[in-house]
Amino acid sequence: MAEFLTVKACTAQIEAIVKQAEEFVWLVSPYIDIDSGLKERLEDQDRAGIDMRLVYGKVKLRKEESEWLYSLKSLRIYYRKNLHAKCYMNEDWALITSLNLYEYSQVNNDEFGILISRKDDEDLYQSVLDGADYIFRHADIKKKAARDLPRPP
Repeated sequence: MAEFLTVKACTAQIEAIVKQAEEFVWLVSPYIDIDSGLKERLEDQDRAGIDMRLVYGKVKLRKEESEWLYSLKSLRIYYRKNLHAKCYMNEDWALITSLNLYEYSQVNNDEFGILISRKDDEDLYQSVLDGADYIFRHADIKKKAARDLPRPP
């Protein structure tokens, strides 16, 4: 059964989604300014080789943010013009929320979201997965993951 979350719970759940992922992490957010705690979680998953994807769409990434994101070998980065959706998911959980992946929003804005468990609501989870997949398939890829690159001879 889906669960309603407040802004603090959404922020904590995004970190949990990243931390608990064993197969993949998909991050859909128009605005990107990732806080240090989530960066550490993403770095851990990068070292573990977890398949990670991020799509953004509203503004050019800040230089520091871009450099850090591009340093993650397991992360694919996409850009989708007119993106307004916000969704964070792994193989077990999907969070649909008003919250951007933006530190300012996590601290200063009134936000909320709905958490969906694949185990408890397989059909709804699959619909979210299909929706996020559509966005990734129709976005411009800006950076491939290391596994996507040809192997040296």
